[in-house]
Amino acid sequence: MARTTDAETVMDTSQLRFQSGIITTALDDGEISALMAQEDSMWSVSKDEGVSCLRATFLFGRYQQCLDFVAATGSLAEQWDHHPDIHISYGRVVVRWWTHTASGITTNDVYMAVKTSDLALGMGADIVPGP
Repeated sequence: MARTTDAETVMDTSQLRFQSGIITTALDDGEISALMAQEDSMWSVSKDEGVSCLRATFLFGRYQQCLDFVAATGSLAEQWDHHPDIHISYGRVVVRWWTHTASGITTNDVYMAVKTSDLALGMGADIVPGP
């Protein structure tokens, strides 16, 4: 389970919990692997700008579907006050989750990755892990 500072559990998704407050310690590689396996995730761990993040590419048939997905992901991010890095191009959206205050991946990122995948699948996307 994630180590947190000034954090309280506010909700469950399967067995994950989203932590409110400031999280200052990232998960280690073993913890990330275990959580990703538990969630049967299509996300991969990548290093971007020297920081570990969860990354997935979502494929859509039309550009408008990409825009709709980005808007829905933005609403989700606002709801949880946890915001991803999003890159959009024709038929493709790349999303990266990490926690700035922890300089890496936390349970919140795994939680939001699962929520993002559920959202994308509900909108008809195919998910491609990694870079």
